[in-house]
Formats: sequence, C-alpha cells, structure tokens
Amino acid sequence: MCDLTKTALKGFLAQKYKNEHGSENTLQLDHDIIAGSEASGKVCKYVDWLLSTFNPCPPEEDVWIRPKIHPCQKWYHEIPDSAIDSDYCDLLNTVQRHTRCSTSYCLRKKGNESELKCRFNFPVEHCLKTKLEFQEIHSKNNEQHYRAIIVTKRNDSRLNSNQQLQLQGWRANCDIQGVIDHYACVEYLTKYASKGEPLTPLLKSAFNTIINNSSNASHPHRAIKKLVMKTLGERDYAAQETMHHLLSLKLQSSSFHVIPVSLNGSQRVRTTCSSSINNQEACSNSSFLDIYANRQHYDSSPDITMLNFVQFVKKFKLVNNKLTKLPDDVIPRIFPTYSSNPKGPNYALHCKYQLLRYKPWKLRQDNAWEDEQPSDQIYINKWHEFLQTSYAKANVPDWFDKLQTIVQSQEEANSVSVDVASANTREEWMILADLNTPFNNSSYEQTQLVHDWQEDRSHYTDQQIGEMPTWVTRNKEQSNRIHQQSFEPVDINSFSQMQQLAYSIVKTHFKDTSSNKEPLCLIINGVAGTGKSYLITAIRSLLQSKCVITATTGKASFNIFGVTIHSLLKLPCGSRRNNDLTGQTLIRLQESVNDIDYIVIDEYSMLGQVTFGWVDKRC
Repeated sequence: MCDLTKTALKGFLAQKYKNEHGSENTLQLDHDIIAGSEASGKVCKYVDWLLSTFNPCPPEEDVWIRPKIHPCQKWYHEIPDSAIDSDYCDLLNTVQRHTRCSTSYCLRKKGNESELKCRFNFPVEHCLKTKLEFQEIHSKNNEQHYRAIIVTKRNDSRLNSNQQLQLQGWRANCDIQGVIDHYACVEYLTKYASKGEPLTPLLKSAFNTIINNSSNASHPHRAIKKLVMKTLGERDYAAQETMHHLLSLKLQSSSFHVIPVSLNGSQRVRTTCSSSINNQEACSNSSFLDIYANRQHYDSSPDITMLNFVQFVKKFKLVNNKLTKLPDDVIPRIFPTYSSNPKGPNYALHCKYQLLRYKPWKLRQDNAWEDEQPSDQIYINKWHEFLQTSYAKANVPDWFDKLQTIVQSQEEANSVSVDVASANTREEWMILADLNTPFNNSSYEQTQLVHDWQEDRSHYTDQQIGEMPTWVTRNKEQSNRIHQQSFEPVDINSFSQMQQLAYSIVKTHFKDTSSNKEPLCLIINGVAGTGKSYLITAIRSLLQSKCVITATTGKASFNIFGVTIHSLLKLPCGSRRNNDLTGQTLIRLQESVNDIDYIVIDEYSMLGQVTFGWVDKRC
C-alpha cells in the first residue's frame, strides 16, 4: 500500500508540474501520470474493500427505526442470516456515529483560531467516491513534503470508518484505518509513545467514594484500609507500557536467566526428528529430573554423584549426551512448592519435594525415601530424619530454621493434654456462667440455702400434685395451639428508623423470586427496650408459615411464642446425642422444616460456637 501511494504521489507531482510548466516533452510525465492514476485506483479499491463510511440507513433520512434491544446486548451467533444487514445498520447508528461534541472530550482550539473545532474533524463532508489526495505539509528546512490522505465514500457526516465483519463481531465502537503512508504511521505511533502521562484520578476517586460513604462515627482505620485495598486492586496502564505490549517488547530486563524446572518430570516433545531416529527411540527430550537420576551415565565422579538436585540443575545441562556447565547467570525456578507449615494439609507433599530437592538420590525417585512404599507418613518421617544428618546441615538452605520448626511442632503435639471427654460434658453456657456470678448478695445466698422446700407442698392440692407428671406435655400442647393462632397485626408506621431498615431488608429478600437468590444472613442488635421482640412479631406476620421463631433458652422462646433452637433442629445437649441424625429422627426433622425458608434466633448471644456449628450442620 505504501509503495502504491508513492507511485500515486509521483503521478500527482507529474500532473502538477505539467499543469504549471506546460512542457513539450511530456512522454515521461504522461507515463508517471498514468501509473499514478492506476496506483491510486488500486489504493481506493483496497480501502473500499477493507472499510466503509457509507451508512445504508442514515438517521437523517428517517428510514432507520431504533431497536427495542440494543444491538450490543446481542451475540453475533444469535443473529439469523436474514437479519445480518439490519443488525449492521443498528450497530452503525448506535455505536459508530460521533453524534455529540463537547469541550470535555473533543472540542479544541487550534492555533490562533477563535472557534472550537472537533479534533476528530466531525462533521465530515459527504463524498460520492473514494479518492486519494495529497496534502502539503511544512518542514523545518522549507522543503516540500506531502501527506497522503484517503477520502472515503461517505453519505453520513457523523459516521466513523468501520469494517462490517469486525464491527458485528466486536459489537462495540471501533475505528479502523488503512496504512497508506509510512510517515502517517510513524507519526501516529510516536504521538502515543511520547504522550505525557496525566495524573491518575484513581486515588482521588477512591478517596471521594470512601469519604462520601462514611459518617463522622466511622473508624478512621477502616476507612484508610478500604482506600488502600481499593487502590491496590486497580491500576492505570501507562502509554509506554501499552506500546511495549503492542510491539511485543519486554517490560523488564534482568541480569539473570531464569529457567523453569519441574519436579514432576515433565518432558518436552521434540518438534523435529531426524531421519536417523529409529522407531524405538523416544521423540521427547529428557527432563532435568531424568538427567539427574541418570547422571552417573554421563559422569561417575564423586563430585557429581554427591550433588543434590538443586545443586545439579544450577551447574549442568545436557548437550549432545554430555554434561556441560551452565553460565553463572542461570537461576532455576523449581516447582511445585507447598507450605512448610507442619499443621497444613499439604505438609506431606512439602516433605516429598524437599527430599527430591536436597537429598542425593539416583535412578528412581523412590530412592529419595529409601525405596519404601510412598505414603504421607513416610515422606514426613524421612524428611525429618534427613534434616538431622550432617549432609543436610551443610547443604540445605536455612537448615536450622527448618529443623527448629519441626522440633517445635513435635513439642506442641506432645504437650497437648486436653481431656476431650470431660470437655464435652459441659455446655458452653455452663462455662460462661462460671465466669460471672450475677448475685453477690451474701444474705440472698444464705436465704436460698436455708429455705424449707417442703413448705411448698401446702400450696398445691392433691389433684395438682397428681397432674404434675403430665404438666410439661400439656403445656407444650397448649403452647402449640397458641402458636397456631393469628397474631395481632403490627403497625409498621410505628417503627423506628432502624426497625424500618431491618424490616425492609427482610421484606425485599422475601419478595425476591429470582432463582439465584442468596440466603439472608442478618444480625439485629439492640439494648433492652428497643423493640427487638416487636420487630420479631412483625417479621412473623410478614413471613407467615415460611419462618419459624426460635430462641436459645426456653424462657426466651416462651416470651416470643416460639420454640428453642435445640428442639427445632434436634441439637445435641452436652455429650449426649453428639452425632448426626439418622432414620426416622432425620425424616421427622426434614418434614418439620421442609417448607421453612427463614429461621429467627432470639438471644443469639447465648449461641456458642459449637452450637452454632451444629445449627449450620442441621440446616
């Protein structure tokens, strides 16, 4: 394209010279003019094939109707063949037209001009046919230079150049230009490569967002933490970094050459095989692990044999079946790596790969753990034993720290003397009760100690005493009947601001019928007398049979006409029934909570961590 543009420019200059001087010998000029015209035609034909600024349905003609669904919300493969053209028109008129000019975006003053003009030169004059023009530009040495400009066929003064297939695949605004001039291409790249970096607005925007969403009572530490996390999660791409990506240049340089080394023995398949390779020879290159395992075949000297894997890959590589020393700037990056925490789930794998790294072995990996049957315990024991050898002390980096970590973990394991059986015999609320004595009045305690409980017998008749064995059962039935009665409606208008907020959250979640609705986890706090029970009654009236009201104690559940959380979910008490439900017990629990979507737990502060774990397990 650039060569054709040069030929077209030569023809343009020949025509200009002929018009200005009228030379008699015009044979060469005519030849250049004809060649230039043909080259210009080829350039225009290629540009018409590559891109377009012609709008089949310009909005000014009132032919196009805006679609109900924005074309950017559609996938290209969802569009039928019969609607391809109409989809193209919709994209042109919704994303490709430069409809608005503003001082904040494109309106600029050039030189001494008094009027603002669009820096993208919109609106553009209509053109009946694509043509190649040459614009004279000024240079420092006052020599004549020309810039090639392609003027495309256009019937829409606001339309960006586009390519139909690319636009319908990308389905968003795009701008495509044909490269017809070396000078224009270099100028375009130089402009972006040398563009000054503006002061990033990211930090200011994040700061304003956090300040606007914070109150005077907000903790400053949390606000600063949010600010730092938000700014670290996002960053700006500099123009220079963008150019490095576009030109496939390295973003950094290093004085070291890092090579990846896998301890899993992965091999690289050969891309070319010579004709001398027979069918029995492998078509893959040996990995570093294979070379190390068979290092005695290449060099049987003790210096090579006693090297561990890390030392070996730092010094040698295999070239033409010979061990060759590596330069000093080569750094191996050995993977995989696992956490060295003895309590972690992958500690056995850490020990395995540490043995492969630092303990000399040969022929097979099992030799690193003395050819014993591989298991997690074998990996751990052999690594601990190896760390106590003189070879490990001399060749394992940070040997003392690694050994000290193992010793400390073993001491901690041996010093644990918690009696689990006795710990499970007491509930958490019992332990909490021991930490706080609510009544410190000694006279009250003395009264309780000397009380004659036999006198209470005179307060009850013989009939009442006879009914006492069934008293609990009868009151439970009566309580169930009370629960089934309709409760008095709650006046929502009487709610405080915080009550209204909590009620709105529950109501919005209850009314949400989407399939991807997340469970509602809501904690409502408040001192005595703030209306928590009143709010629970309102929530019960809203949710009806979709909720169950519970509490952590019998007294608290009785006050709100509910049940205890232990009774509802059949939770274990103390060390009894400390196992999963099975059989008919599990079936009855499933049937009782089958239609329940919400569980309200009053006095949740008495819900210990263990009990809450059982609640989560039952649900």
